[in-house]
Amino acid sequence: GDGAILRENGFGGRGYDRFTDVAATDGGYVFLGHSQPPGQDKRRVFLVKTDLDGLPLWERVHDAPESWAALYIESAPGGGFIVAGGTTVGDDGDMFAMKVDADGREMWRKRVGTPQWDEVNHGLVVRPDGSILLAGYAHRRGEETNDLVAATLSANGEVQRIERSGGQGEDRTILAKADSVGRVWIVGHTASAGRGGVDLLLAR
Repeated sequence: GDGAILRENGFGGRGYDRFTDVAATDGGYVFLGHSQPPGQDKRRVFLVKTDLDGLPLWERVHDAPESWAALYIESAPGGGFIVAGGTTVGDDGDMFAMKVDADGREMWRKRVGTPQWDEVNHGLVVRPDGSILLAGYAHRRGEETNDLVAATLSANGEVQRIERSGGQGEDRTILAKADSVGRVWIVGHTASAGRGGVDLLLAR
């Protein structure tokens, strides 16, 4: 209760490793992040499960030829976890969703984006029916002004819809959250509407 550190544990190797999110499980936690080996310009999905005292139970690194920066993790209905983040191939940036089982083994992985646009993931919501919402912002390649972007996927990772919304100014998602009845709220900022300058944004 006094803020004293009770335990510290370190994970990772000799490269650049960072945690970005955590999900509570029965009897422990699953920490999510990305791992970047020394001398390489790509990131890999990095998962660590610990017990309630932070002692490691398993570690998983999911590699691929491209860079996959994992940012968010949520429990999936029926077991396992949904991971979301951003991936880059050449100069093409997209969002991604990935499902792993309860032991961190990859079940599927899906790039989510549209041609000629770069999408940046800034939120993950997993609904009670297992469907997935990715929220973020996007700009047309070669331009700098962003619009809001949201993508809906089925529980099996099939992309069902991608929508962009914005005006002439800069519009960005900061996070997305679901309320108690399943409505998804997107919070961010906008320079396209409001009272001028940069204003708060609340969208559903």
